[in-house]
Amino acid sequence: SGNTPESLGYHHPCHAGADDPDRDFLREVLGDRLVAATDDQCCGFGGVMRLAAPGLTEPVNRRCWEALGGADTVLSGCSACLAQLSATAPDGVAVGHWLEIIK
Repeated sequence: SGNTPESLGYHHPCHAGADDPDRDFLREVLGDRLVAATDDQCCGFGGVMRLAAPGLTEPVNRRCWEALGGADTVLSGCSACLAQLSATAPDGVAVGHWLEIIK
């Protein structure tokens, strides 16, 4: 689509297992516009982690953003991850559900 950003990243939902059909689909549809993706980097939301060990949230989130470096827009299919990523996105980086860019 003409509105699809050129440089996309994909965050594998933290709660999801190793199999990620969303990522496979996006890799097929987006091709080389998908420039970065997380495999096992937690976004730092982890409800219990944020309550029990809030000091861990920032370094975990930072490693996630390092893995997503180079993307102007980061996509995910998890609303909790999207909330955390939206709240911590670097300046100039948009965050949204991957369905928002599929037409």
